[in-house]
Amino acid sequence: MSIAAPVALLASLLMSSQPAGPSKVQLVQQGEKFTLMRNGQPYFIKGAGAPMEKLVELKKLGANSVRTWGMDDNSKFFLDEAHRQGITVTLGFWMRKEDGFKYTDPKMLAEQEAELRGWVRKYKNHPALLVWAVGNEQELGTEWPEVFIQTERLIRAVKEEDPGRPVMTVVADMWPEKMENLLKHVPSVDLLGVNSYGGLPTVHERMKPFKKPYVVTEFAFSLPDKDEARPWAGHIEPSSTEKAKSAETNYKNSILAFPGRVLGSYYFYWGLSSVGTASVHSTHLQTGESLAVVDVMHRMWTGKQPTNRAPEIRNVLPSAPFKAAPGSAIKLDAKGFDADGHSVYLKYEILGNDPKKRFVGDFEQRLASFGEGPLWQPVTVKAPNEPGLYRILIVGRDGHGGGATHTISFVVE
Repeated sequence: MSIAAPVALLASLLMSSQPAGPSKVQLVQQGEKFTLMRNGQPYFIKGAGAPMEKLVELKKLGANSVRTWGMDDNSKFFLDEAHRQGITVTLGFWMRKEDGFKYTDPKMLAEQEAELRGWVRKYKNHPALLVWAVGNEQELGTEWPEVFIQTERLIRAVKEEDPGRPVMTVVADMWPEKMENLLKHVPSVDLLGVNSYGGLPTVHERMKPFKKPYVVTEFAFSLPDKDEARPWAGHIEPSSTEKAKSAETNYKNSILAFPGRVLGSYYFYWGLSSVGTASVHSTHLQTGESLAVVDVMHRMWTGKQPTNRAPEIRNVLPSAPFKAAPGSAIKLDAKGFDADGHSVYLKYEILGNDPKKRFVGDFEQRLASFGEGPLWQPVTVKAPNEPGLYRILIVGRDGHGGGATHTISFVVE
């Protein structure tokens, strides 16, 4: 074989691995209902917010889209990998609200628009691109109505650079004053992204004044984070089983229930999240095992049951928040259950439960760990010596890629 042959073959492979032309994405309206169309086919968003390393898993589980909160030069690698996996991307532009950014400063606003136009020109022809998302919860902690007026300017700029492709902005839930500002100041938006957690069961009712479609761009479970009978206990985190059941209810009742109005959703967050606590919004353990919500979303996206179901942690004692003296002994008991008949290995960890002592983005420090194995007997742990808010995180693993969590809040005083 000549030298030219392998060179030509390599060139061919490199060319075939490059992205094709842009996808055609549009909104089609029939009466009061809308359909998102991609390359001539209806496209219901089945997605999550996720890092690049989770794209392969998401594709296997039946997801078809991911979203980002911002973009930079590395977004090309993310888009390329998504395209390789057959996954689309709602590409976000972060509208600043930190570092002294002012939505009343004309120079800052002009620089922000110029930055956005640059990114749109860079990525508008990528085939993985689905929708532009201008901003994410930028209305929180910024100037009203100026932030809405700037959002409109940016949406118009995107449309000038990439005509025809739908553009959304993403807001934190919905209430009347916000709706009034959106309707008045952001008329060019094609669809709205709504991040909603505890309010998701009622968000459809509150979205009625908005006559265009929307996407639930962040959702998870809707469960109380406080114990009304024990307000001194601080944050209460549901078990992974409770979260999964709530997420399934939310998906069925608040997303699937409104075809033509809700065009899909993005689960938050696929993988490890450090928002709130290391376990509250994560779909996986730090060691990689998937939690019950992964099973739920797999079933919602495909209608199929996973081959291995996540285990549960049951019969937990103490069953409610409690108070302990510094350094005192705490007796704990729990049982692992696995529907597939696997043994569930349990581990107990003591962590802080005071959000003022940590920052978003930090992974939590384990203050102590106890047990590692199929523990069917109670264990005794020692309470921290320093007074404050704490929680016991019980982690279960089935040895086949499934995990579970259960949290007990307590106070040392």
